[in-house]
Amino acid sequence: MLTVKTLNKYEGYFANPDIAQEINITRLVDRSGRLVKPFKNVAMVITYPSWSMDGFEEKKEHCGLIITEQVYEEYLDTIPQYIVPNTEDFMYQLALDIRPTYTNPVVGITGSVGKSSTRKMITHLLTVDKPDMISNIGNHNNRHSGPYHIVKAMRNPDYVIVEISAEILIKTKRNGNLAKVVQPDIAIMTKTGGAHLARYQSNEQIAEIKSGLLEEIKPNGTAILNSSTPEKELAIFIKKAEAKNATILTYSLTDKTADIYLIKQVWEDNMTKVTAMFKGKEISYSLSMGSDGMIENSFATILTLDSLGLDVASDKYLQRFATFKSLVRNLMHREFQNHEGGKVTVMDDTHNAAMPSMINAIKFFTSAAPTYKGNKVLIISQVADLGDAGSTMHRELVPFIADSGADYVLTYSPLMENVTKEVSAINKELPIKWFENLDELVDVAVEKLDQDSFIVMKGSRSDSDFKEITKRLPLKIIASGGKKIK
Repeated sequence: MLTVKTLNKYEGYFANPDIAQEINITRLVDRSGRLVKPFKNVAMVITYPSWSMDGFEEKKEHCGLIITEQVYEEYLDTIPQYIVPNTEDFMYQLALDIRPTYTNPVVGITGSVGKSSTRKMITHLLTVDKPDMISNIGNHNNRHSGPYHIVKAMRNPDYVIVEISAEILIKTKRNGNLAKVVQPDIAIMTKTGGAHLARYQSNEQIAEIKSGLLEEIKPNGTAILNSSTPEKELAIFIKKAEAKNATILTYSLTDKTADIYLIKQVWEDNMTKVTAMFKGKEISYSLSMGSDGMIENSFATILTLDSLGLDVASDKYLQRFATFKSLVRNLMHREFQNHEGGKVTVMDDTHNAAMPSMINAIKFFTSAAPTYKGNKVLIISQVADLGDAGSTMHRELVPFIADSGADYVLTYSPLMENVTKEVSAINKELPIKWFENLDELVDVAVEKLDQDSFIVMKGSRSDSDFKEITKRLPLKIIASGGKKIK
């Protein structure tokens, strides 16, 4: 709880001390749009200089305190304001003080791909018990978010589940590696590498940065690792975890020495039926989103709940996988009718892209395609932010596309041009075409749709207008005489 007494320990002052006599803050929001519940005097808004107060007037009655770097004169006599030199430093110090007082589990998740989905899976399964949880909203995982979510723990929730980006873990930035305020009891490392190589020198450097989460794991905590991580990167993680005397648990699609590994997956009725070996016993469940990456995320989730002491192998938890939904455009399932009344299933996986998730999407297409009777269309754009490694890394996609089982492959963006040529050289019978213009690609895709067609589209949303395909493809289907079903 934050009171006048506790706030006065920090560098800052009340803009109007006369109205700041009775303050008991137990809840925190980081922008006015989240002042949605009537927690008068137990809600708190933090305003960073880059954030606007738009919409605050309509929500002001829910706010008991503003902590900011500047005085808002219009609220000087109505809402207590604590003015600090730097909100980032204030939140960092506050989080450092609050973390030792919070004794319930903190779960930290990082990696190049799968962070958001794993975090959302964990919270989705835990929700069956209706606990009080603190977790990221959307993919809010920047440097502000680390201290922010720990400060929110002052209300003493049952769990804190925090998704952590590489930005939070960089030691050379202000206040250093912010994992020191998170101090997870359980640290999850999803797949690393194949992303952001325009900013970092190598996958090993990315792994070294990501391992900053393990450096700050609570002594005798639990580290959950993907044992299929490349050897050099995995060695970095194991070394850091062992230094903290952490219990190391592993998951894998192929490694039969892992604590949980895949036995079988079958795509059926828009679900993946997963059979896995967990703690020496077979478990089975249906997963609403069926790529290899999502299966790996579900394994990390199972190990997490087990580490929390829950009977995760029971139907109570396993059946929750069937109703899981990730972020928008993360293998998002949509259904349409074409102009002839034929059913069209579209899987939109354009939320984000790194090389591992690109391969996962293509492999998902390959496994799911045989269950559809109509044309199977694979639409692939490039991975952004790979720098000089872009051309070389995109060649990794060639064998997967060549063996995808697609009836048609439509590619887009500069780095996919040479990939298209290489695929054609390997599989001369595969109809594959590279497009410079997104509208032309969409036109061709819609022309190929027949009864029970299947489309998967994957690629980065930055560096090109490929993100527009999320809107343009459905609009073209409808403009051509079709309609949306689901």
